Amino acid sequence: MRIQHQAKINVCLYVNGKREDGYHTIETIMQGIRLQDTLTIEESNENLLECTVQGVPLGEDNLIWKAYRALAKDFDLPPVHCVLEKNIPVAAGLGGGSANAAAMLTGLNELFSLGLDESELEAYGATLGADVPYFIRGGTVYATGIGTELHTIAPYQGKWIVLVNDGTAISSKEVYECGPTQTQSEITTLLKELEEGKTALSVHNDLYRPVLTLYPHIESIVNELKDTDADTVLLSGSGATVFALYENEEKARKAAQTLDYPFVYVTQTV
Repeated sequence: MRIQHQAKINVCLYVNGKREDGYHTIETIMQGIRLQDTLTIEESNENLLECTVQGVPLGEDNLIWKAYRALAKDFDLPPVHCVLEKNIPVAAGLGGGSANAAAMLTGLNELFSLGLDESELEAYGATLGADVPYFIRGGTVYATGIGTELHTIAPYQGKWIVLVNDGTAISSKEVYECGPTQTQSEITTLLKELEEGKTALSVHNDLYRPVLTLYPHIESIVNELKDTDADTVLLSGSGATVFALYENEEKARKAAQTLDYPFVYVTQTV
């Protein structure tokens, strides 16, 4: 079984506070994009995970295996052989690892006819990480709490985006520990702009300042993108990927041609 699963960007991210358990409460809008990994799952004699790129940890700490164990606690699952075709950059603010975990949950559910519905899969996903439930659902979603309380909103699809990543791997935990700003949310304005299909958006990311404290060179990527006639530029999540929105494909591809980074990708929202 092959499960294609997409990355996401955070169109905005506001930090509201910090809970006693250490998790921060947030408001964010997550948006799926046409950048995807593919996970192939088949029954096997032993558990084995392979990946098409170097540097991805394949041991028991991989979220794919954590997803397997989460279901194996409640269902009699046989061993599986998995192959991950990796295109989403690692530790990049695009949710690649969480998307992989969600793909494992949905794939096992279908392959072995477990009968779990979307809400039940999201509940399993929430035990693995705050972004995992989103990837069960996908699309355009307004998320609150620690990011697991999901509200599907009007789709914001077909918008042209350029993604830029310089290869820096960023730990979300480290960024949050650095101390995010807490800005008054303007998400109501943004929701209206998204509904109207605008590409010039009222965006903000409370993790941007701590990211710059830890990785000041990220600001140069932001500034370069702002100079490419982009309508909107923002760090996605905790980074290091920066995205820019353009009013049409021509502008997006022209901008991408001017950028010299290890990962420059032209794509669309879905």
